[in-house]
Amino acid sequence: MKHNVIPIAKAKGLGVVGMKVFGAGTMYKEVPGFSRRPDQIYREVGSVDLPSHELIEYVLTTPGVDTLIIDIGHIDEDPLKCQLTQNYYASQVRPDAMSDEKRREIEAKTAQVAGERTNFFQLDKIDMTPPRDLKQEAVDGTTKITWQTAYAAEHAISHYEIVLNDNIIGKVAHKPQVLKESPFVFETAETGTFKVYTVDAAGNRA
Repeated sequence: MKHNVIPIAKAKGLGVVGMKVFGAGTMYKEVPGFSRRPDQIYREVGSVDLPSHELIEYVLTTPGVDTLIIDIGHIDEDPLKCQLTQNYYASQVRPDAMSDEKRREIEAKTAQVAGERTNFFQLDKIDMTPPRDLKQEAVDGTTKITWQTAYAAEHAISHYEIVLNDNIIGKVAHKPQVLKESPFVFETAETGTFKVYTVDAAGNRA
């Protein structure tokens, strides 16, 4: 999401509204799926293992997220027990207030509490992909290579490497691709069979 969908939305000038910050209760062992009875609803303010304010702060400090809609399961006269009040307090956070180290710490907590599938409605996790729909053609003595965007995984995509005979002959910086009709392009006077690799910010290749 944060490396694929959000950058494209921002490139198109769209606002991004976060939802399901608690995974419809899945983060707190609520039933997978929509709760249908009162006894299925989690009524506490977070938990000792996973404070709710950290999840709210995580989303609101994610680059590109503009605002957040948060469901609540319980309101209370005691502000310490009232999800609405505590959610409001947690939302008073600056966009740049969370460090990368803190983000990784929260991600590790959610993995321990809820595993990788924190939302019952999410797609299965996939690894970073190679460039898609790779095409090569000769145009007026120039080799033109085009491809559609790859999908990022844990790390954002940095660039694409163009390889000929096991040698890197060029690089193209990654950017959000907003139209299928505007693929990534690399042109060279070299000829042969080219390969294009996706490279992420951690140096992984696909």
